[in-house]
Amino acid sequence: MRIKFWAWGFWMRRILFVILAALAVPVAALPVTPVLAQQTLSNLPPALKAAVLSGNAALMQQAIVTLSAGNPVRQAALAAQVAAAAETLVSTNPAVAAAALGAVLAVINSTAVIAAAPQSVMVVLAAAGRIAANPSVQAVNPGAVAAALPAIVDLAANPTVFAASPASAKEIMVNAFTISRVPVIATAAPQLQAQLTTKLSTAAQNSQLLAVDPTLGQALMEAVTGPWQPEGTQQSEKQQQNPNNPSPS
Repeated sequence: MRIKFWAWGFWMRRILFVILAALAVPVAALPVTPVLAQQTLSNLPPALKAAVLSGNAALMQQAIVTLSAGNPVRQAALAAQVAAAAETLVSTNPAVAAAALGAVLAVINSTAVIAAAPQSVMVVLAAAGRIAANPSVQAVNPGAVAAALPAIVDLAANPTVFAASPASAKEIMVNAFTISRVPVIATAAPQLQAQLTTKLSTAAQNSQLLAVDPTLGQALMEAVTGPWQPEGTQQSEKQQQNPNNPSPS
C-alpha cells in the first residue's frame, strides 16, 4: 500500500511539473530537439508512453482514462503530458502528433474534467493549437487537424475554460479559424470554414464570455470577415479610390 502511494505521488509530481512548465511557455513554442523530445516522453508512465508511440489515438485515450482511475484532475494532467509529448514529436513523427490531437481533446472534453481542471484544459488546448498549426502535421494528416479544430473552438469557448485564461482562449479560437483556411486543410474539409464561422459567431455573442472579455466579439468577427471598420468607412475609401465617381447623394 505504501509503495502504491509513493508511486502515485511520484507520477503526480512529474505531471504537475509538466503542467507548470507548459503554462510558462508562450503560444510560439520553443524549438524542439531530439533530447527534449526523449525527455518529455520519459516523463510519461510506461503504459502511456507505449500508447503514444503506437500512434493509435484510441490506445492513448484508453491509457489516460485507465491511469487516471476516475480522477478528473489527473485525467486532465495526463492529457497535458501527452499533448506536451506530442508537441515534441511534430518534426520527427508528425503522424503520432496528429493522432494525439484527437486523443487529448476527447479526454478533456468532459464536464467533470472541465469543472475540476480548467487550467489544465487550457494547457492542452494551447498545445493542441500549436500541433494543428504545424505544416508537417497538416501535411501528414490534414483530416485529423480538420477534425480537431471544431473541438478546439468549442472547448476554448466553454465559459469555465475561457475564464481560466481569456486571452489565450481568444487567441486559440482565432488561430483555429486561420488554420482552417490553409489550403490542405480546406481541401480535406470543405465545410470546415463555414462550421467554424458559425461557432465563432455564436461565441462572439455569448454574454458569459463577453462579460469576461468585452473585446472578444470584435476579435472573432475580424478573424472571420477581416478587420472591423466603422460604418461608412468602406464607402469613404471607395470615394477616395474613385474621386471622379462620387457616390449618389
